[in-house]
Amino acid sequence: MSQPTRDNGERVSPLTDWWERCGGETGGNSHRVRAFVRSFAPAPGRHDRKRQLIEGLQSAADSGLIEQYDVTVIGDRLCCCEHCRSLTEAEVLLEAVTALREWEQQEISSSGFSMRSVESSVTGDHHRVIVPPAISFGIYVDGALAGVFPCTDGDETYRPEAYLDRLLDIRLDTSADGTVTQIS
Repeated sequence: MSQPTRDNGERVSPLTDWWERCGGETGGNSHRVRAFVRSFAPAPGRHDRKRQLIEGLQSAADSGLIEQYDVTVIGDRLCCCEHCRSLTEAEVLLEAVTALREWEQQEISSSGFSMRSVESSVTGDHHRVIVPPAISFGIYVDGALAGVFPCTDGDETYRPEAYLDRLLDIRLDTSADGTVTQIS
């Protein structure tokens, strides 16, 4: 698979290409980030990371870089059995996380979500579960899922911090005629 290039022949990383197509489009478009957090009680040593990511989203919203964000707390795994799928709230959450897990666009795709089989030796029950990353971002532009972090281009994995770092690096420059231009 060849990597995209600019008109001058310069190679563009898949993440940069994605950013230019989707990630930086805040002007005129609804740009929302949905954070999925595995637990409010993360493993020791991981609490600060989650706090910093949520604070980063708040800063981006306060700066007008994103229209809004929300945080959805999910468990360590999501059950895909028919009984759990029959519960309205569980089905909505499972659909959202499944969309994150299956997202791909050109040369970049979601990362960190795994599907496992679980079997009870006591009851003999067998079902599949989705195990999400500790924290993931769904990037929605005009209501459609446009990106997922963590994601990978096959060579490199980009964590949610990569999205926030790039987003927060944008500085708004208002020109004399009142138009707003985004510069990195």
